[in-house]
Amino acid sequence: MSFLDLPQFEEMLKRVADRWLPEGDLNGFESEQLTNGRRLLKAKETFERVVDDLEEGFNILIEQGPKSASEKLRSLTEGEGIDDLFEEIMRDSLIFTAALDLTDEEMDELYKIALTNDLSSKLFCALLFLDYTDIRFWIGLGEAYEKLGDLEMAQAAFEFSLIVALDDPLPYLHFAKFLIRQNDPLAKIAIDEGIERTKLVDDQETLSRLTDLLELAGAV
Repeated sequence: MSFLDLPQFEEMLKRVADRWLPEGDLNGFESEQLTNGRRLLKAKETFERVVDDLEEGFNILIEQGPKSASEKLRSLTEGEGIDDLFEEIMRDSLIFTAALDLTDEEMDELYKIALTNDLSSKLFCALLFLDYTDIRFWIGLGEAYEKLGDLEMAQAAFEFSLIVALDDPLPYLHFAKFLIRQNDPLAKIAIDEGIERTKLVDDQETLSRLTDLLELAGAV
């Protein structure tokens, strides 16, 4: 049995979605300005696409990942006791990396594979299923969808990165760059919000990169 066959699978995705997109203002943006993610998550075709991408993404990670990580991932698609694992994750609010004992080093290796794969959107989808708190995966998914020309899904992924890392300025940098490429005036707001967060965490490198974007955003 695969985790995709479990009746709890859809319920768990919906529960995670509620955590991704709370109602109300999102990190300084007006909620009506950031609607893509919430609307897309409620769309049946989006859910079906996520399921398809998860399955293909996991298969690639199992095939190309380091042996130790591949064996742990294979337990999700071929192992017994998957329903018990899901129950544990939902009961204790765990993420799959913890439940499967995937190490930081193993996740770093899987991340590198996703960055260079032609089907990176599917791999990042699988990585986010394993750990939706890692902003690298949201940013990677956004960039992958943008390369595919799917700008709506790309923006939704970048929006999620803002929510997952409330005080981290890095997602704002990547979101602003995406908005500038789309000639969206919201880019200036994203830059301002990112700059405010660099002050909270004393991130001078990201502050410098955000400041450099101000002139580009002004031309939008």
